[in-house]
Amino acid sequence: MAASVFDSSPCARSFDCGAAGRRLTDSAAMRAILLVTGALAKVQGVIPELSAPAIHRASLENRIEPKARAKATSHNGVSVPALIDRFRAELQAPKPAQYVPWGATSQYTIDTALVPHLRQAPADALAFATRADHI
Repeated sequence: MAASVFDSSPCARSFDCGAAGRRLTDSAAMRAILLVTGALAKVQGVIPELSAPAIHRASLENRIEPKARAKATSHNGVSVPALIDRFRAELQAPKPAQYVPWGATSQYTIDTALVPHLRQAPADALAFATRADHI
């Protein structure tokens, strides 16, 4: 017996996530969180003039693997602290790194990062519901 319907061969097709499942990956979530972090650094106006653009640029370029934060996420219960710690380390610039993240809680960052994905959710649901093999 599978641990969840998503891991079950007979049941997985009934609970297929379709395009939303392909879009909402760990990598996509991490990328979105970093983009929110970078955008906040750029626009909130409290981070020093030279540090904010460095944080923003690094958030656009960074590629942190999801596995790199698995242990810390398990310990913290949320993914953002581990991701931010790793992002700070990979910034390789102590001055800008000290300002990551200013002005945002983990929950705010996660919620804001999820919004672009949710905009596409109605179209994903409609496409799934009208698939010929699902009807």
